[in-house]
Amino acid sequence: MLPYKAVAGLTRMTISTKKAFIKMQGPPRNDHIQEWRDELFNALAFLTRLPVRSNEEWGTGTLSRALRMSPAVGAFVGALAGSFYWLGVSFGFSTFIAALLAIAASAVLTGGLHEDALSDMADGISGGWTRERKLEIMSDGRIGAHGALALMLALLLRVGAMAQLGSPDRVMTALIVAGALSRALMYLAMAALPHAKEAGLARSAGRPTMRDAAISMGISFVICWLALPLDTALAALIAAGAGGLLTARIASSQIGGQTGDILGSIQQISELCAMLLLAALLTL
Repeated sequence: MLPYKAVAGLTRMTISTKKAFIKMQGPPRNDHIQEWRDELFNALAFLTRLPVRSNEEWGTGTLSRALRMSPAVGAFVGALAGSFYWLGVSFGFSTFIAALLAIAASAVLTGGLHEDALSDMADGISGGWTRERKLEIMSDGRIGAHGALALMLALLLRVGAMAQLGSPDRVMTALIVAGALSRALMYLAMAALPHAKEAGLARSAGRPTMRDAAISMGISFVICWLALPLDTALAALIAAGAGGLLTARIASSQIGGQTGDILGSIQQISELCAMLLLAALLTL
């Protein structure tokens, strides 16, 4: 028989070993709350400039799965932008200046990730005669006349939509809804469109499953339904979907599928379509 102190020491050693092993393994596999939380943090780390620590290395499967939480990130970006609009109006600025503050806050938070994609797509689609040349132009970090024009028009239309909405509560609602829907449609295009080239951001992220894309669309519509009456939420979904589908069709016919710039452009154009529709419906 072992002495009592030896038995106690072995027991403590066993418990410590088990704790270390559990810590090394991470959360249980069936811990869905932990899984969704990790995916949200990964999506925030990728889609914004927030100093969020990602729990995993971004691999082909990890990032594509985590981005199904992008509607929640879009709603967060919209809420932050709407808060700056509210602050601007509260300090006595016009709706035009308040809208510019909202767009500036959104751009700082996201690093202009999707706006840069829109300008690249506009330059590539309009500036090249062949598929290879279009892809080459889109990969060029410099901005051309067509890209600058597309970016300027998109920003002016967003400012105009917010100025027409007027009241901070309507602007906040529209920004949250448009941000959630547009990023869900971007994720849907990520799952549905083939890759247009062998390398690049979209290729390295991988293609999510249609099941994950359906989950992402479901998350976005729940956000819309909580913020808007059902008929208005459906109208916003149709408007955003029409903008995203048009952009996807152009990309498929011009370069044969998706790139990171195409996905970002789908987000921008579908968001703009939803904002314009809500500017009309919420001010009737």
